[in-house]
Amino acid sequence: MKYSIISIAFIILLFILPSSINAYIRNNIEETPTILYKNNNVKDTVSNRDPIEMIGFEKRINDKTESFLLRNNTCNLITRIRLKIYYKTPKNEMIDYREVTIDQEIHPHMTKQIEINSFDKNKRYYYIFSPNKNNEGYPFKISWVLLRYDIAIIPQ
Repeated sequence: MKYSIISIAFIILLFILPSSINAYIRNNIEETPTILYKNNNVKDTVSNRDPIEMIGFEKRINDKTESFLLRNNTCNLITRIRLKIYYKTPKNEMIDYREVTIDQEIHPHMTKQIEINSFDKNKRYYYIFSPNKNNEGYPFKISWVLLRYDIAIIPQ
């Protein structure tokens, strides 16, 4: 009985205390992977005031890529971000969704333009607020969820 209580306490401490097993060094910067973001409410493209903020989005009908701006609202260097992006019609009907990992550094309180391959391989969709001179294709809007982000710990 005494050993089972000690074992349980030890296991709880393993989850509470930061572990050097989960850290690694890259370019003299210690990185701690995966800060799980607990507030996974779906955000639209401009109203998120959480640690990571998407402040713009663009995809024209003929684009192979989607571009958007991410702002790091933390005091830490962020090295990786994982998002779930939902693509919907203007009437909120689901078109598609996917998880995207962005492996780029974003410095504290800075914004970075990100470009990813488009979900729209056939070039039939355009973002609802992107220019569409010929009125071709189908408009879409996005919403997104911050799944996780990694921060770099710089040794003193």
